[in-house]
Amino acid sequence: MTSLGEWLHGGSFNYAETNTALLSLLGLGLKTIQFVLMSWMMAATRLATLQPEPSSKFFALLLGAIPGVMLGAIPPYLVQYWDWLDPLNDSWTTGLLGQIILFGTYSPLFIFHPVTGVIFAILYLICRSGMVGVIYIGSRIGIVSANYTGS
Repeated sequence: MTSLGEWLHGGSFNYAETNTALLSLLGLGLKTIQFVLMSWMMAATRLATLQPEPSSKFFALLLGAIPGVMLGAIPPYLVQYWDWLDPLNDSWTTGLLGQIILFGTYSPLFIFHPVTGVIFAILYLICRSGMVGVIYIGSRIGIVSANYTGS
């Protein structure tokens, strides 16, 4: 019996393939819905309020921007170019751990200040879609080799 990852990706996760890139973008759409629902639930339960303002707006911006960029851009790059991650990527536990890290980062940031959480979510979505797009389009025009092994 084949795993879901093997069935969807043919055994190897490759953002240079149209099917994988489109599934990744569909997943980002679902993550957007998750971000909105989590924001609504935290606001409805009053876990996050707009008061007090963070003492340093620059610190609040960096606190949302750095993990948003890192969690958005680095994982697709690593999965694409490091072949030893393929078996891990097909595991449901890896997907669960990724969700826990993503929303475990987002929740405290949103509770700290909603704007910081929103900055994190927006930059995560932009960087993830941008990295998938760069890998996909780059492989199509020959800038990035689809068969590159970064071992």
